[in-house]
Amino acid sequence: MHFWRNIVVTTCLIGSFIFSFEAFGQKGKITGGVISFQSQEFEKAISQIKEGLKERDLLKPADIAKGNTYLAMSYIQVYETQYKEKEAAEKEKKQYVAKMPFKELVEGAYNAVGEVEKNDDERKKYIKELQDGGYYPVLANNFYKEGFISYKEKKYEEGKEMLSRAGQLFSKSGKAEFYDVYRMMAMCQMELKDADGAIASLEKGIGIFKQAKANDKDEIAPIMYILLAGQYADKQNFDKAAAILDEGKTKFPKNQDITNQELNMYIKNPQMREKALTKFEDAYNKNPENNDILMLYAQLMEKKDVDKALELYKKALIKDSKNNTANYNVGAIYINKGVDFVNKANDAKAGEDEKLKEKAKEQFKLALPYLETSHAENASDLYTLQGLVQVTLYLDMKDKLTEYTAKKKEAEAKKKN
Repeated sequence: MHFWRNIVVTTCLIGSFIFSFEAFGQKGKITGGVISFQSQEFEKAISQIKEGLKERDLLKPADIAKGNTYLAMSYIQVYETQYKEKEAAEKEKKQYVAKMPFKELVEGAYNAVGEVEKNDDERKKYIKELQDGGYYPVLANNFYKEGFISYKEKKYEEGKEMLSRAGQLFSKSGKAEFYDVYRMMAMCQMELKDADGAIASLEKGIGIFKQAKANDKDEIAPIMYILLAGQYADKQNFDKAAAILDEGKTKFPKNQDITNQELNMYIKNPQMREKALTKFEDAYNKNPENNDILMLYAQLMEKKDVDKALELYKKALIKDSKNNTANYNVGAIYINKGVDFVNKANDAKAGEDEKLKEKAKEQFKLALPYLETSHAENASDLYTLQGLVQVTLYLDMKDKLTEYTAKKKEAEAKKKN
């Protein structure tokens, strides 16, 4: 009786010893990985810790949390090292082959962080270690970089997922100014034809921008306002689009892109044009010395009344004789008037055609000085050069035609290169 009891007890002790030995072996691999991390042998640390975490049932929660913490940090360190090597190679125009795929590194780090966050027993201790080490914003930035690369490679679904994770991690890091993540996510969603998703991302990004209290020299936030207004305009919600642009102009009064977007929206949507004309006319009457408002009013008017627009452009030129847009637009209006007379002359009866051709010539002569002034301000502009070629050809100005044709070819060649 005692003999069998002793055998059972001995067997249990042996089993317990084997279990403890195996557990010690798994924990030892994690400890070895931690030592490798501290020795900056990050790839070795990844290998050791992954091996140690294979049999989780043999490990205590504290060991699992510690292993995943150092695994995440090791992945991030390898990513940072490889990315610097890649940038250096690109600078020297050399090919770079990563030892470990970049996306595998960020995914590995993200999954390891997730395991730490799920560990209720050791959660606070090791999350604090990741936060104190600044690993959350670094990993977030790595996801942002990979999302941007995916976008450039037209892998929009992948890019959206990468950027979504970047946003989550930035939020956990407490970093305020990470709204560009949502601009890029919206751009992926726009390519995926997910308008509602893009709107949600842009509104989130603008909300973060407002909380961050960034200054009016910011280059990212204005783009978000422009994109968001564009999404609402595409949904035919023009009042909402206009309100967004108004807010953008208030925050970035010197940003011409927002103003241009507003103008383009009004020009492209006839149902808004009358409302816009009234708006800009009132604004001009209140600020008659503001040439920017006058120019916007003139460009809108050009879609309704060309002669009235011509009058407004000339008012703008009285205030600023070198205004490139005004000079070009006046020249273009006169060219269009000239072309109309040429077309009428081609359809006219004998005797009438010569009178119409003379009227065309008068319009081309009127266009010439404005186009020349525009060209003096922006010598490489192809539209201006095309206008000058057209005018000098019709006016039979051979030397000038040769000059502007050569300049046009040169500008076209530069644009191709």
